[in-house]
Amino acid sequence: MKQRLEYIDILRGFAIFLVVLGHVLEHAGLKDDFLFYFIYSFHMPLFICISGFVSAYVYHDKLYINNINKMGGGKFILKKFNAIMIPYILWSIIVIPFFFQTYHNSIDIGGIIRAAFIENTSYWFLPCLFGLLLCYVAYKIVREHFKLFKFWQELGVVALIFICVVTLYRITHYDMLRSIMSYYLPFWVGIFMGQYNQLRTIIIQNSSVFAICLIIFCLIEGIFVGRMDILTGKIVRLLTGLLALPIMFYLANKLTLPVWISKRLSQIGISTLGIYLIHFSFLGDLSILNQGNIVIHLLGCSLVSLAIIELCILIIRILSLDCVTKRWLLGAS
Repeated sequence: MKQRLEYIDILRGFAIFLVVLGHVLEHAGLKDDFLFYFIYSFHMPLFICISGFVSAYVYHDKLYINNINKMGGGKFILKKFNAIMIPYILWSIIVIPFFFQTYHNSIDIGGIIRAAFIENTSYWFLPCLFGLLLCYVAYKIVREHFKLFKFWQELGVVALIFICVVTLYRITHYDMLRSIMSYYLPFWVGIFMGQYNQLRTIIIQNSSVFAICLIIFCLIEGIFVGRMDILTGKIVRLLTGLLALPIMFYLANKLTLPVWISKRLSQIGISTLGIYLIHFSFLGDLSILNQGNIVIHLLGCSLVSLAIIELCILIIRILSLDCVTKRWLLGAS
């Protein structure tokens, strides 16, 4: 079994904090705040990249499709479906609608199902990640079947799968395919980092790569402000998201944090799925936080985000007392 990398858990803990903080800022009416734009310029590409990294780091040596003694693609997909899609389905169509929302009218079952499977819901990240993992399995099948082990050959397979995703999106206009396209590059950066030690070493230990990416990131970050929903903003967001990856991985590996902070971030990082699923339940009207300057915004929203995360972890512990709820609601085996 691969050794667990503490700095990855720490980075994942920080990434889920940014996810919660971004949503708190949004519900506080601070979508025009620079802090909001800063977080949204890289936090989801970072989260996707970490997910790709962990998948490849753990499963790269196991996913030999033609070797019955090791995990095949079908088993991997089933494992990930149980861990990702079952909690997504249950929270989307049962838990949130029936237990966490107050309905004054009759519940629209059709609307709930449509929101879960067709529209881009709040939980979009989970089916997007599952779709990207399907792409990863397709890559492994082609790679192993045709013995394509040169890096440029592997990039060709990745590009071919992307073309297939784009084609499917053009035919179906299914919004989740658009999400997969948007986060395709960060995901594969994570995959190749987890798969190849040499690339991982360059990204997490090379100070020159870190400095170059940091300088370019700072230079173009301001272009993103106010342009989230237009083509220019989306291109800049892709660039800032990709540039942030070596920056954040390098800092996670090199920074020496106080032990209690490292330990807590690591614990939060282990519970990211549960936190992601549960934290939406605590996002109401947070306009009271929309006061003061950016420093006050940061302090207030950060404290609220941390409080929400702690509440989520408490609920996770309660749900984990029963193995059935732990498995089906939190994706834990």
